[in-house]
Amino acid sequence: MTHYASTDYLRDEAGLFHAAGELAARPDFALDPADVQRALDRAPRLSDEQRDAVLAATTCDDLALIVGRAGTGKTTTAATIADAYREAGYDVLGGALAGKAADTLQRETGIHSRTLHSWEYAWKQGDFLDRRCVLVVDEAGMVDARQLSRVLDHAASQHAKVVLVGDPDQLKPIGPGDPFRGLLEQHPSARLDTIRRQAEPWQREASAELAGGRVAPALDAYQQAGRLHVADTRDGARADLLARYAADRAPTPAAASSCSPTVTTMSPGSTPASATSAWPPASSAPASPSGPATGADPGSSSLRFSQEL
Repeated sequence: MTHYASTDYLRDEAGLFHAAGELAARPDFALDPADVQRALDRAPRLSDEQRDAVLAATTCDDLALIVGRAGTGKTTTAATIADAYREAGYDVLGGALAGKAADTLQRETGIHSRTLHSWEYAWKQGDFLDRRCVLVVDEAGMVDARQLSRVLDHAASQHAKVVLVGDPDQLKPIGPGDPFRGLLEQHPSARLDTIRRQAEPWQREASAELAGGRVAPALDAYQQAGRLHVADTRDGARADLLARYAADRAPTPAAASSCSPTVTTMSPGSTPASATSAWPPASSAPASPSGPATGADPGSSSLRFSQEL
């Protein structure tokens, strides 16, 4: 197979790997494991793999990579990493491609976060990272090669540390390249594989199927559990979905007990009555349940989506 790339892109990609190599060669931000243990003690609900990821990100070199599917507790892991570095006197900053992701990172971890474009603008104005800064980049798999090259280059030149957190199998960058996957091929990473967002084993297995784009077996699991509801039209599916969501959110014990993950679909061969789909919008990317990353009450959230079959 023949591949084509512009010389500009090849230059940016080479710069990306060079900056990553500089960061990976420096252990300036390596903390004493005994100091990290105090942060781990303050987060007793972390799983073994989350604890391993925290240790890998805080006790090794100045480039840390963490891979995890949706629902595996990446955000909770990032919060503990930040806690360890703050206790050691470092400034922990957060960045993401999208503003919503940056807001979520700040809300759920307490890390001061902005979009990567906002950080780049600040750096151009002279507000640089420095030797006491740890930059946590969430949803790193969505950042294209050119932007990630600029971010890593700035961090390397200012002797800062970068922690990249993401999933190379979820949404891809809009711009050129797949740099997070490329970095994973060249540098060691910590992995979070156990889905913690759902309490029931069958729900976790179904979530893994959805994350891998295997919708049919995931729906089979919901059907076997009696949680698959079929409507004849898209409008009917939407109305059923909203009615059940409203019931789940009602402040009554009876409603609270009904908050178990449910899937509402259209029956095969049905004709959509509207071009607007229910949550989440139809997409080529695998559907992914939402909710608390760890320590979640199985009755605290509902999985709702409409999938045209």
